[in-house]
Amino acid sequence: MPKQVLAMSAVAVARIKTPGMHAVGGAPGLYLLVTANGGRRWVYRVMQNGKRSDMGLGPFPEVSLADAREQVMAMRIQQRAGVDVAQERRESKRRARAALAAGELPGQAKRIPLFSEYADAWINLNKKRWKNDKHQQQWTNTLTTYAYPKIGKVPVDLIETAHILAVLEPIWLEITETARRVMQRIKRILDAATVERLRSGPNPARWTDHLENILPAPTEIAPVEHHPSMPYQQLPDFVAGLATRRGYSNQGLLYLILTAARTQEVLMMERAEVDLSDAVWEVPADSMKMGRVHYVPLVWQAIALLQAVRPVAGSALMFPGKRGAQMSNDTLMNALKKAGGTGYTVHGMRATFMTWAASKSEHTMDVADMALSHKVKGKVRQAYMRGDLFERRRVLMQEWADYCLSRVPGHVEWLKPPESGQPSSP
Repeated sequence: MPKQVLAMSAVAVARIKTPGMHAVGGAPGLYLLVTANGGRRWVYRVMQNGKRSDMGLGPFPEVSLADAREQVMAMRIQQRAGVDVAQERRESKRRARAALAAGELPGQAKRIPLFSEYADAWINLNKKRWKNDKHQQQWTNTLTTYAYPKIGKVPVDLIETAHILAVLEPIWLEITETARRVMQRIKRILDAATVERLRSGPNPARWTDHLENILPAPTEIAPVEHHPSMPYQQLPDFVAGLATRRGYSNQGLLYLILTAARTQEVLMMERAEVDLSDAVWEVPADSMKMGRVHYVPLVWQAIALLQAVRPVAGSALMFPGKRGAQMSNDTLMNALKKAGGTGYTVHGMRATFMTWAASKSEHTMDVADMALSHKVKGKVRQAYMRGDLFERRRVLMQEWADYCLSRVPGHVEWLKPPESGQPSSP
């Protein structure tokens, strides 16, 4: 995994003139290549199956920074599903050349599938990576109920913003959370179609800088129901007991507390997402509520905990459930109750972290917000918050971990301070 690169703004990218490959951040592996004659084009540098490939994404500024990042994130989703995107690109070019040699027009080489056809095929392909049948059924049910009646018979390359709004507007105010999930699932489908060169251009189902300008934010539609949170003063004593308990659910709950992560991010966490050498957890976009990749700095206690977690053969999950499958949402809640946290919620631990950060740390709330992967509010503030304050977040999270584990008994074997500041990779 490449080291963390702060996301550059479009203005900063436009100023790059020096020949060479320039990492621009915002999407792992995305570079701007500046040639000796001043030409500029996007390159996605991907390592897959032991081979490195540089994939061209188009010229700059004809292809914008936002569009280039969208392309990379779409391809990374395919990679997580086991698709060799570099090989797919080579095969696509080969088929196009063969079609031209046969006298076929570019659009005739491959039939563009209808949205329902492509979505069904995509779900069938990805069901192998989902850990339970319920997840697949939710995708199928929501798309069949809300998307297919409106856009099911529209070819994927013709779907525009108006089509997306036709799906979302009738349900956005009534069943907002369901509508939000439908939007995210349509976006994933269209991202995949873009990777396969079945469509081009920005994804019309994207929320950031697009649908958010048309539809009211979910938080503006209904009041937020706050999750009961444990007072931060009680947390060290609670963690002292939790750290002595065994089992994946207890380990997962402790890891969630140390990283201030969401439940789904921990339940879906795979070992391949962790880079111990750089002490970074890369949470993929499809695990995130905001639908974008989030980089979590791992303090030494979190790494020590991960090294103590015993892997299950045949399961990629860091904290697996029975037979290596994904744990249910209730599993961490049950662990919380059994460890003495009755009356509180797992999600409420994020509020506990935020209250502690505001009351006991000297860090700004912007740093704490970014640690929780919250979107920084206000257009002006967003303009000055292009980076993710990664190193400042690392300092904050170290202080948080030190506080959480301040009363853990000395006989807890895995919690041994490293001599060099970080435990080595196993």
